Amino acid sequence: EVFNHRARRIWANWEKSKELEDVDALAIPYGKNHEEPMTIKTSSIHLWLFGWELTESVVVLLRKKLVFFSVNKKIAIIKTIKPDGIEIETIEKKKDALEESVETLFATIESEMGNKKIGIIKKDKHEGVLIDHWNKQISKRSLEEVDISSFIQESMTIKDDEALANIRNAAKFTVKVQEVMIDRIELIIDEEKKIKHNDLSEKIFTITDNAKEMKRIEKAINVDPAWLDFAYSPIIQSGGVYDLRPQALSNEDVLSDDLIVCSVGCKYKHFNCNISRTLIIDPTASQEKNYKLLHECYNVAIKNIKIGTPLNS
Repeated sequence: EVFNHRARRIWANWEKSKELEDVDALAIPYGKNHEEPMTIKTSSIHLWLFGWELTESVVVLLRKKLVFFSVNKKIAIIKTIKPDGIEIETIEKKKDALEESVETLFATIESEMGNKKIGIIKKDKHEGVLIDHWNKQISKRSLEEVDISSFIQESMTIKDDEALANIRNAAKFTVKVQEVMIDRIELIIDEEKKIKHNDLSEKIFTITDNAKEMKRIEKAINVDPAWLDFAYSPIIQSGGVYDLRPQALSNEDVLSDDLIVCSVGCKYKHFNCNISRTLIIDPTASQEKNYKLLHECYNVAIKNIKIGTPLNS
């Protein structure tokens, strides 16, 4: 049901899109699994549509059907989907005849195309033998790649009921983890203990391995713990050295009792939530004034966030 609803949304948005009106194929090739964030949108669309990251596979949306190219094991996963009026064609990726398999895939794609334009998520960088063969066929057939990164992002922007429930559960877990983190920071400061930022981050990060702690959290927020995880290692910074980028890391400096910035991001069923807090220990008059002003701005923003209100207003 989720797949049918979300896939139809892509086709409906595609039908209305002026930028993609002369594009007859939206291709999402996925190369080898990579630890670095090189394939963020590809990973997101796979999880959004299928609930799995089907690496070393290709998903192609044509005007009237979806084509899935992969090994039989992953094709079996796709065949568990019960499409409601949506045609799904599968093509086996044969490891001992990969080039011929990719040619078969492209023959299927081109049979449904009225021109030489094919949509692709250009910002994602893929690697692997499959991608090498894919790029070779794109060049061989003189296909023009059109970036669909923004289109895919917009199609996933409006959250359905299941996505909203997952986001709420991610938020509940994130709040609980942050409570644990702040409690430990306060205890460290009260007892004047010495601990490095990265060591404290690691202690918080391993909370999911603590059966007793997870049982307590599970009881408090009433969710399936199997789907709870961290989106990234908690970021803890103090002592005047701060990196506010999302990809920042906790350094090896010892936690100091001045101004502490801490961020934690958790996820539930692949939906993420992030919370950042600034803890000011013995604030100066200037810090108190700035904090109160910021808090007032925050309250005004929260008050005016209403459904249907443009963000720039």
